[in-house]
This record gives sequence, structure tokens and C-alpha cells, in this order.
Amino acid sequence: MRKPLLQSMIRIILLQIAALCTLVGFSQDYIFTQKTNDLNSFNPSLVGTQSDMGVQLNYYNQWPQLDNNPILMSMLTNYNLKNGLGIGLAYCTELFGLTKENKVKTNVNYALNTGDIELKFGTSLGFNQQSFDVNRINTPVGPDPNLTGNNTGRYFTLDIGAAAYYHGFVAGVSSYQLNKPSYKMFSSTYNVNASYNGFVGYSKKLKDIRISGLIAFQQISKLSSLDYHISGQYKFVKLGLGLHSYYGEYRNTDYISASSGVIFDQFSVAYSYASDPFSRPNDLIARGTHHATVAWFFKGLKKESGLSDFVNGML
Repeated sequence: MRKPLLQSMIRIILLQIAALCTLVGFSQDYIFTQKTNDLNSFNPSLVGTQSDMGVQLNYYNQWPQLDNNPILMSMLTNYNLKNGLGIGLAYCTELFGLTKENKVKTNVNYALNTGDIELKFGTSLGFNQQSFDVNRINTPVGPDPNLTGNNTGRYFTLDIGAAAYYHGFVAGVSSYQLNKPSYKMFSSTYNVNASYNGFVGYSKKLKDIRISGLIAFQQISKLSSLDYHISGQYKFVKLGLGLHSYYGEYRNTDYISASSGVIFDQFSVAYSYASDPFSRPNDLIARGTHHATVAWFFKGLKKESGLSDFVNGML
């Protein structure tokens, strides 16, 4: 009888810790191993870079060995108008611990060419709803008295970004939650941190093989990350490797990822897996991150742009 009771108490304690981490504004550290296959989450200016009309679907599963692990599902649609103007619409659902977050974002982007330099600018306005499942926080004497009242928080977000391309070199900057919104849940007010991001890359085509490299940086509150990606494309097959370093958490962590995919004129699919090969055998949070993407390009791939070639060649 003692063992089931002990397991029940441990589960309650873990759920309450997860609740506390969520309510104090804990920001999930997603290991996006496919940067350019999730464009709206990478840089809002890059929406519409792959095709004049398309749809991207993403499925992300981090640390599946844990109960209530982070899971993300998203969809991005885009349509490019005339004169360099493009629009997009994104929907995303995030599940983590005891929380569920739904996001809807509208995107506007603009492309401008000045000589050999390609420029893109973009902004996204989002509406977020975060809900907390209080029914799963039950103590042996009933619901937690500290978790009563409104269990749903709502807020708007503003994202901006810019990117440039010149003779194989590409660079970009972006900021998410730039307005630093706040929301009320239960009897408290919580703040959402802004994130600041940048990337540089280079792409070179040698006959039928395209080699691309990317370095990306992100800073959000005390957490920072530095990612290194290299991809190779032969005709329609793509392979990639990545190193992802994270600093400022309860410990510093490095992940290695491997990616593969195929891309055609009107369709692409890719899969990647990330893990810490030097982690301890019982270290569940360092192992097993899956990321799968599917995209349809209804008007075909854009081939007249160097920036488009770079995005299409990267994973």
C-alpha cells in the first residue's frame, strides 16, 4: 500500500512544481532543429520566401520520455501579392505540463531588391490564449486553494523581422513579443518576455550540390542559445547536421541534431532528431526531440531569388 501512495504523492508534487514554473512565467525552450522549415517562428520577414502560395505544417515533440512533455503543432499559410507585398496566417497549439497555449498570427511582409541586394521586412500581430488545467492539481484533501479563479490568460503580441541577401551571404534580425505583454491568471499578473534573434548564413551551389551554413542566436530573459547548422542538397534530397548550445538555464546544455528531407517543386517533407549524446543514461530531459514538417507549394518554388534558394536549401 505504501508504494502506490508514495507514487501518488510524488506525482502530485511534480504537477505542483510544473504549475508553479508555468505561472511564474517560465518560457519553454524549444529546440527548433529545422529553422527555415518553420519560417514564422524563425523570422517573420521570411514568410512567403519559398513560394508565392503555400502551406507549412509542423509537429514538434520534445522529451517524449516525460509525462506532459512539450508538444507543438502549427500551420502557416502564405500568399504573395504584387509589388513585393505578401500576407500570411499562422495557427499554433502548444502543450506543456498543465498548460495549453493557442496562438493566431497574421503576417505582412515586403520584398525589395536594390541592385544585387535582396531585402525582406515582415511583421506579425498575434493573439495568444493560455489556459491552465486546474483539475489536475489535486492534493489529498482536494483542489489546491491557491489555484482558484480565472485559469485563462489572453494577450496580444507583436513580432518584427528583417533579412538581407547578397551574393550567397544572408543575414537577419528579429524580435518576438516585442511589446512585452502581460496577462492575468488566477489572482496574479504575469509578464511575457521579448526575445531577440539574429542569424548569418552562406550558401554555395557546386554543379548539382548546394552547401548551406547557418549560425543563429536567440536571447530571451536570462536564457540564450547559439545554433550552428550545415545542410547539403543533391537534386531533391537534403541532409543536415546541427549543434545547439543553451546557456542561462539551471544548467548549460548542448544538443546535436540530424535532419533529412526531400523537396520538389510543389511539395517538401523533412524530419529531424536532436539529443545530447553525452548525457547520463537517466537524464530524460536531454534525450529525444522530434521535429517533422510538411509543406505544399501551390504555385511552385520561387527560383528567381537568391534568398529563396538559401531558404529552400536549408533544413
